[in-house]
Amino acid sequence: MGKRVATVVDSTRASFGARRRPVSLIERAVARLTYRIDNSEGVREAAQVLETGVPALLRHLTNTGFITENDRERIEEEIVSASDPA
Repeated sequence: MGKRVATVVDSTRASFGARRRPVSLIERAVARLTYRIDNSEGVREAAQVLETGVPALLRHLTNTGFITENDRERIEEEIVSASDPA
């Protein structure tokens, strides 16, 4: 993990632990993603970088305007569908 990413992760740990979720931390994490934040892969990747759960991150992304309510519902369905054994 690069120094810049480690700094974001360390800052994020402190912020999430203090129940604060600064938009700037999310913005920095989203800027480094391999996938777009409006799909399940991007949300999973961001949750891993920010060391938080996917459901909590989805709520936060919706509340802060990074994704729409429709995006959140679609991503939740994608994640459930991917985890269901066929």
